[in-house]
Amino acid sequence: MSTPGDHQITLTLDDLIDFTDDDNILKILGDSGDSVISTGEGWVQGSDQVIDSETYHTYTAGGATLLVDEDIIQTIS
Repeated sequence: MSTPGDHQITLTLDDLIDFTDDDNILKILGDSGDSVISTGEGWVQGSDQVIDSETYHTYTAGGATLLVDEDIIQTIS
């Protein structure tokens, strides 16, 4: 989501596993005009993480981790 403009990503747990390597961690950086949607996947929100001065909300499910920039609109369950 690093190109100018508002972006929306809709993904499933299977999408994350398919997109990532064996660690199954996906980090999404963006801004307040961007959104991430992943519903009905059983995500559990954990503690926030600070990586390279950016704060990410952390979600885990099925051995996968989704890190979403706190600035992004998030609809995750």
